[in-house]
This record gives sequence, C-alpha cells and structure tokens, in this order.
Amino acid sequence: MNRIKDITKINLPTHSVLLKVYLKNKLIVAPDSKNGVEFDYCEVLVKDQHVEKIDVGDIALEVRVNPTDFFKYHEDTYAIVRYENIKISVKPDNFDKFDIKNDLTIN
Repeated sequence: MNRIKDITKINLPTHSVLLKVYLKNKLIVAPDSKNGVEFDYCEVLVKDQHVEKIDVGDIALEVRVNPTDFFKYHEDTYAIVRYENIKISVKPDNFDKFDIKNDLTIN
C-alpha cells in the first residue's frame, strides 16, 4: 500500500467512498465487537462519481464496516465502503472534532 503516491487518486469501486479513520484516543486499544476497529469518526476523502448524498469532506459518525474494510497507509487508517453503509454523516461545519469530554475516568 505504501507504494501508492497519493491515496486520494485511487480507483474506487462503484458507489464507494474512501474514508480516513480517526481512532478513539484511549489508553487501551481494544477492537469494537461490531466493527473490528473502534473509531471516533471518519472523513470522506474521495467518492465515486455515482455517490450523490455524501460529499468529500463530510464526517461519517456511524459506519457499517467489516474488519477487512480497514487498511493502513503511511501510519494512518483508512477504509473503503459503499456509501449506503454510512448510517450517520454530517457536514464538517456541524461537527466538533474536539469533544470536551474524554473517555478516561479517574476515581
């Protein structure tokens, strides 16, 4: 994969999108039982010409994915999924990337 010069110029299958996956910041990394990878959110980097309801730059918050949909490219995590598998997405101006709550609780 790292031999690809620009990941945003790959050929996508029809009705698919390329997502950059942002993992949750946790001290312990454990696979999510549904997705195989526990992620915070994804950003749409590229979309096939047949994808109409989602735009490049949109934020995907809930995505149905298989563990095999994920791959590494230059230390980052990506996924290629059919756009119908994005259950919840928002425009970037409707998303706070820096949530003030964190997942760490200290007693």
